[in-house]
Amino acid sequence: MLVPLARGVGVGLWKVGDQGLIDGALVNGTAKSVGGIGGMVRRVQSGYLYSYAFWIVSGLAVLLGWFLLHA
Repeated sequence: MLVPLARGVGVGLWKVGDQGLIDGALVNGTAKSVGGIGGMVRRVQSGYLYSYAFWIVSGLAVLLGWFLLHA
C-alpha cells in the first residue's frame, strides 16, 4: 500500500522535476537559447570595421541620451 504510493510520487517527481524542469528548461533550454542568440549575432557580424564603429557610436549616443534625460 505504501510502496506503490511512494513509487508513484517518485516517478512523478522524476518526470516533472528532473525531465521537465532540470533537463527540459535548464539544460536543453539554455543550449537552445545560446544557439538562438549565436544565430542572431552571426547575422550582425559583417567583419567590416566601419560597421562595428557605427554600432559602437550608436550605442554611445543612446547611452548619452538616456543619461541626459534621466540626470
